[in-house]
Amino acid sequence: NRQGEYCGVLLFEQNHPQAKANVSPQALRDLLDQNLPQFSPLINNHALITAAKAEPGTLPSFRYIDDSLAPHGDRLVLLGDAAHTVKPYFGLGVQTGLEDVIILADALKNYTYGYQALSAFDQYQRPQAKALVELSRGLDRPGFLGFITFVLPLLLDTILSKFAPRIFSTNTIAMMQKINLDFVQVQRIKRRDRFLQFILFTFVTFLLTKIIATIFTAPIKASIALCFFATLSFTARFSSPSLFSTFSTIRRRLSPRLILHKATATTTTTTKDEKKMTTMYSSD
Repeated sequence: NRQGEYCGVLLFEQNHPQAKANVSPQALRDLLDQNLPQFSPLINNHALITAAKAEPGTLPSFRYIDDSLAPHGDRLVLLGDAAHTVKPYFGLGVQTGLEDVIILADALKNYTYGYQALSAFDQYQRPQAKALVELSRGLDRPGFLGFITFVLPLLLDTILSKFAPRIFSTNTIAMMQKINLDFVQVQRIKRRDRFLQFILFTFVTFLLTKIIATIFTAPIKASIALCFFATLSFTARFSSPSLFSTFSTIRRRLSPRLILHKATATTTTTTKDEKKMTTMYSSD
């Protein structure tokens, strides 16, 4: 600010000893001296004691404006974090805020009246804000869901884009850095990639199922078929809700038939074994 003061955010894991209120100011100072020696001298004792006593906050969730970026006609416009929030470690906050300013400046140059410029800005930038936040959400889910929505797609995109670059694009993070693509285009391309990956996975799984089915017996075939449709429905859940609903319905309808087929095959096998035993006893 004008007084030469700085504002900083110190991020801790949830269970970190310093991530609570009324911690020791000396312990906090030691932590800063050890990990951030270039910044620790800038924090005076009064500010340090205030920070040590304060209740810890949490990072904001990903949000975007649903209605209008210009809610009061030509008198107000929302830019940057006010229109779309992303986690600070994505490196997209300042970048997208400056992008908002550039697009708004272009709109003000191209239109005579302010309300026309803000309306044009809203029509273009609101879908961009929604796409940005939705893409960011997919990169920040916790646990196993984070592996399915971030780590696994990142690996698949990296591998498939090298083997078939004309069909599959690179990963989401790399695409978001391209200046010739906006966030809506990136989201559309990645949805196409997820659909193509789902088709590829389905085809490979079908071939493997066919190969295994020629080797194993009927009861195992029934179990493999159930696992096949369960796997497809699980995968479709994260690529397309409509596909997930379709495969779930097919799996529910096939389950009784496959179980009946499994039971029939088991009964048939048992009957053959009983006939063998009867023949042996008759021979004796």
